[in-house]
Amino acid sequence: MLAPTGIQATSLFIWRQFGQGSVGQGMAMSVVTILMTTTVMVAVTLWRQRQR
Repeated sequence: MLAPTGIQATSLFIWRQFGQGSVGQGMAMSVVTILMTTTVMVAVTLWRQRQR
């Protein structure tokens, strides 16, 4: 994955939080990321069904 300089991917942020012992913050970010991804996928699916 390519990203601009100074920008972290969510997975890298989560990995570093676990590595630094901040398990709660890593888990919270994991849940937020999963919810956002699921919401976007469901929204796109519903939108595509309405287009047909």
